[in-house]
Amino acid sequence: MRNQGGVDVPKGVVLPLNIRFAGKGQVIDMVSLVHTEGLKAGETVTITKVSNGPWTGNISVSGEQAGEYNFTVVVDKANTIVEGNEANNILATKINFALSQSMAQYVLTKAIRSNVSLATVSAVVDYLKNAQKLDAEGFNAILKGISEGWNYRKKVTVADADKTYLNTLLAASTGVNKDRLTRLMQAWDILKKQEENDPNVQTVKIKAIREMLQFDLKTFTVKAGKTVEIVFENPDAMQHNLVIGKPKSLEKIGKAADKMITDPDGADKNYVPDVPDVLFSSFLVNPDQTIRLRFTAPAKAGLYPYVCTFPGHWRIMNGVMKVE
Repeated sequence: MRNQGGVDVPKGVVLPLNIRFAGKGQVIDMVSLVHTEGLKAGETVTITKVSNGPWTGNISVSGEQAGEYNFTVVVDKANTIVEGNEANNILATKINFALSQSMAQYVLTKAIRSNVSLATVSAVVDYLKNAQKLDAEGFNAILKGISEGWNYRKKVTVADADKTYLNTLLAASTGVNKDRLTRLMQAWDILKKQEENDPNVQTVKIKAIREMLQFDLKTFTVKAGKTVEIVFENPDAMQHNLVIGKPKSLEKIGKAADKMITDPDGADKNYVPDVPDVLFSSFLVNPDQTIRLRFTAPAKAGLYPYVCTFPGHWRIMNGVMKVE
């Protein structure tokens, strides 16, 4: 939400949102009355919570059938806030929900996702071993279900033989499967920081601020050509990622990321836009998960933006990596 006028909305004034999600015989209405921090002229804020009486929850919807849905957001529907233009407070867009590549793949993913939340880590490794006997679609479906269904807060001990198998599997993986397996192996404490005391590796710790849509570190400095490892911790209730772009690319990357909300494969792509301005990126980091992103700093000095590209986050959840 952006204040397009020249007058601040003072702190203490509720910014009311009315949200409607409709299509395929389904209608969901939500109201958000949670933002009371004010809104300065020209400022943009992201509101992620809805009101349910005295309770609040995350804004979320799901389509029961594949197809096109209408998503409408109205700010200050009752015109309780005095403003010069009462006609520019509506955003209407369409969202398309697509079926999985096959019904068998969808059912397999859903079954595995439901099962692994209570499964042991050894059982999960057995699922992966058996999945390798299937075709590519079957393996992808099982790995997807495991990565989405696993309880990342659960502490486990992995047998040495299983660690060897998983490392071999990771080395042979590519694309989104590599991201999913990496996420699991980090949660299982298999992938640990290498060369922890190596003076040639610069470690930078960044954390998402809970319920603020911001990084706790707004800027950091690295040496050109040096190996950098970012330790990104997400204590928030929603997913975030961390993407580093070329100088002056923040807006271009952010706008490309916003368009991915209508991409049925956007989540599988970790909401990282396929634009040449993206230099380095993490996968989507789940709540209470910590990941490590290692790369070689650019050779050219400059100001390189880093940003969360989950749609809508980039405007305030960003910072600058200074390369010297």
